[in-house]
Amino acid sequence: IIESENSTGNVGVFSATEDKLYELILSGNSFKASCLVYEQWYCLSEGGFESDSIEQLFFDQRRVLLKAAKNMGYSGEIINYDSRKNIQEIAFSVTACIEKLCDYIKNLHSESKIYDDVIEYIIENYCDISFCMAEVEERFDISDKTVSNIVKQKTGGNFSNFVEKLRIDKAKELLETSTMKI
Repeated sequence: IIESENSTGNVGVFSATEDKLYELILSGNSFKASCLVYEQWYCLSEGGFESDSIEQLFFDQRRVLLKAAKNMGYSGEIINYDSRKNIQEIAFSVTACIEKLCDYIKNLHSESKIYDDVIEYIIENYCDISFCMAEVEERFDISDKTVSNIVKQKTGGNFSNFVEKLRIDKAKELLETSTMKI
């Protein structure tokens, strides 16, 4: 933790770590983000803190949480300051919020990867004459409705039209680049 002195002579615990906390949250690394938060709260508690220092650290961390939540489309609750809580309880509240936000972000990345994998699988296999939606369902262990939703979200069309378009584009390419007959 980098400490810096502000204009009033008080040591600022949170200086130069907001970006690091933000990066850790966006990467979904709740463990390292929580460690960083706990270190900041520990430094504050060891240094003989004032109540405005506690509030300042909380609001600095909350600002990072709000920024990450906004960027990732998270609509869950972001904690508010509670002056009745002690420093340890506040730190726990912040890290609990980090955990929820990181779980949401990890889920987003996981869902996006599955969507990309489904589309990639379709693109790799559409040339097989027997290729159909059932193959995709079986390969990814998802329902036909889920396959349809993924294709619709990624391509704007339905499964059949997407496969048909891929096949037509391939046929055009072969007509233009090969000596094959129609």
